[in-house]
Amino acid sequence: MRRGARVFLACLVCCWACVSPRSSSDSARAPDFDPAPLVGLWRGRVGGQPIEEAWSLQPDGSLRGFGRWAAPSGETVFHEFLALERRDGAWCYLASPLGAPATSFRLDSASTAAHWIFLAPAHDNPRRIAYRFDGDARLVAEVGQELDGSDARRHEYSKAR
Repeated sequence: MRRGARVFLACLVCCWACVSPRSSSDSARAPDFDPAPLVGLWRGRVGGQPIEEAWSLQPDGSLRGFGRWAAPSGETVFHEFLALERRDGAWCYLASPLGAPATSFRLDSASTAAHWIFLAPAHDNPRRIAYRFDGDARLVAEVGQELDGSDARRHEYSKAR
């Protein structure tokens, strides 16, 4: 196994411990949102750099994930711990880039089953993260400062497994 892949898998295992525990009332699934389509390994490229996100389903219905950007050589140049879980009665996307404290983005009420929009209006940058599914094997992630998505950076992924 290549060194970059070993590091990626080791970080994915470690990320499960990076998010604070939830109360039992927050672990129930919302009837209008199912994060399960995100489960698996997603791969893409941005400007020639390989990018990956790996997500796993937890027993309480939440997801834990790990994202990374790699140099063309495969060496990891950026990573972040990720989670999708219920907090205070709402689904939240938690991002912890480079091990920093997690920022919580709440699921926007306008989201649909195939297009999820998470907002953190008070955060400096980014303030909006969106995921859109195109079938079972294609995922588009958009990250930006503007809440309407007008300045979003687009990342396209294909399901690897």
